[in-house]
Amino acid sequence: MKKYLLLILWSFCVLPTSGWELHPLMADPIFRTMPELSRRDSIPVVTLHDFLMAVEDSLSETLAATEKWAQASIEWYHPLPQDLVFQPTGNRNDITLRFIHAIRINPEAKLINYLQLLPGEAISGRTILPAQAVTPAKNPKFLYNVNFVALDSGSVINPLSVLVTATDEPDHGLDIGLYADNQTPAGAIYGFGVQPFGNPNLDYGSQAPFHMGFFHEARIVNALAPYLQESYVTYRIELYRNLSSLAFRLGQDYWGWRFMGWGLHYLADLTQPYHARALPGTSTLKMITMNALDILGFSGMKDRAIQLVSNRHTALEVYERQVLENVYYADTVKSSNYIEVKAPDMPLPEYAPNVPRQIISRISAANARKMDRMISRTFPDKFVNDSAIELGDDPELYQILAIVKQSDVTTTPLDALITDEMNTFATYGQAYLHNILDSGRK
Repeated sequence: MKKYLLLILWSFCVLPTSGWELHPLMADPIFRTMPELSRRDSIPVVTLHDFLMAVEDSLSETLAATEKWAQASIEWYHPLPQDLVFQPTGNRNDITLRFIHAIRINPEAKLINYLQLLPGEAISGRTILPAQAVTPAKNPKFLYNVNFVALDSGSVINPLSVLVTATDEPDHGLDIGLYADNQTPAGAIYGFGVQPFGNPNLDYGSQAPFHMGFFHEARIVNALAPYLQESYVTYRIELYRNLSSLAFRLGQDYWGWRFMGWGLHYLADLTQPYHARALPGTSTLKMITMNALDILGFSGMKDRAIQLVSNRHTALEVYERQVLENVYYADTVKSSNYIEVKAPDMPLPEYAPNVPRQIISRISAANARKMDRMISRTFPDKFVNDSAIELGDDPELYQILAIVKQSDVTTTPLDALITDEMNTFATYGQAYLHNILDSGRK
């Protein structure tokens, strides 16, 4: 029974693995007004190689401390293989690869210096980069209508732009191909073992355990499918928090803001309800029933549930993106479809390493079923209630906002719930920023 329930949940996770489409759309309004950013002077752009050479000795200590924390705090954590532990050798020729191996990210990640422009932001004579310059993905279709521009080493840039750009970077391939069954050189040496969920044969399917955290499923689900708990999202958040603090402490502000943006990406992913519940529209009893029928050879109920969740997840992300893009292009206040992302107007809570799992993902998990019901009632039936359709292949998906506007269905409740989730990110994202800057001053 454990085997078959795991197959149901594993099958779900082959589907969308991004949290919110284009994280900069919600990061910019959250952080733009913070005095910690608005009052900062421009900072010099530094290549990853030069940063690593400047901090090599201290970097080994920070990574060792993070590894110790992970082994003590994450029960399913696969320790870093000893031969990948970062050592300060002074070798300029291999320092970037030594770092990539030590933090176990995709060696094919581009890691160049660039900006991801916001909708409507002027290119202003800067060098435009193709999407393939910032991601190793062969077909990065989610980056349609996004402009990237190159940053020259030594040029100066405002910290907000660095931070906002970096919030999208983990979706550009940092976490793909890291498991032993991904058929990649990195997966063969990284020591993460077999991919616990997500499709190991699909490019972006392999990033699922790093961007999702199903920490609050029913006890029986966890008992029957314990591998569902094997998420590395909290590890990434803590790793980049520590690297960001180190960079600020040593006067390397460019990488301080960039690593901070990387960590904020995963924190934001946990505010996406479909990243906190495996099958939010399906009760525990129904999941067990699907499992029993699947064992008997009747997989239709399972297949339909998985396809519907996939379509609803996809519809939510594309809708959220288009509503936020409209705000940038229109430069208006409120419209019939409006998601208000703003900085919190109350004292910030203290950030701690247990916040992503114990608070943020718990809020998302609690809202998941409500979100799923709202989506099924708000969007066209063809998009979210027809399991015979693969929405990701439907060209009408990219007219979802226009189609919804033409209907007589109100989106106000759905917009309000999306706003609530994004404002959870605003609250704890700013707390994360404060925590890093405070520790960076020590």
